[in-house]
Amino acid sequence: MEMTLLGHQRDESVLEQFALPCAREERVPLVKMLFATRQNLQTNSKDALVEKMTEEIFDVCDEYDQVIGQATRAEVHARGLLHRAVHIWIWRSDGRLMVHLRSDTKDQFPNCYTSSASGHLDTGEDYEQAAHRELKEELDLAGELTWSTKLPASSLTANEHSVLFEMITDEIPKPDPGEIAEVEYFTLPELRQLLDRKPDNLTPPFRALLEWWFDTQD
Repeated sequence: MEMTLLGHQRDESVLEQFALPCAREERVPLVKMLFATRQNLQTNSKDALVEKMTEEIFDVCDEYDQVIGQATRAEVHARGLLHRAVHIWIWRSDGRLMVHLRSDTKDQFPNCYTSSASGHLDTGEDYEQAAHRELKEELDLAGELTWSTKLPASSLTANEHSVLFEMITDEIPKPDPGEIAEVEYFTLPELRQLLDRKPDNLTPPFRALLEWWFDTQD
């Protein structure tokens, strides 16, 4: 398994460079103040992202994936309304699948593994349009997508009608840190092991898609 980490270790020596040329005990409060300021900015940024997500408008669907209305993201999730989502699996030429760890700012399944890119459809958007948009927004990638399957909305897919697209590329992604904490590349045996041994570490739709995929390969 290969992994790309986002973010940086705290480096106090960097902040020390900004301290005034005085005794160390007098510089400590300044260092703490700078750390506190950065933490407040990060918290405010997360709060703004969460607020923006909850205000998104989704199409509400019936069991046949016919649109029957609209509701905010927060209401859709709170009431368990059926809605639409898209997943993109990116395969490298060496056969590894890109998987990402969701950011801790996500309102559902934070810090869980999911597809290379995924997301809800905007109101009036079709699945392929959403797939290309999510690919660009989350990974700054573009390319030809192949439709793979569609799973009906149920508790197994977090009430999402889920369409899967796939693509092959060795291009290096540029993950959105607001959405993605880590990007990893898994071999097929590693994916099977993850699914069997740590299913709760996967989002329900990703778990359902993996189960479908392995069933088709047997």
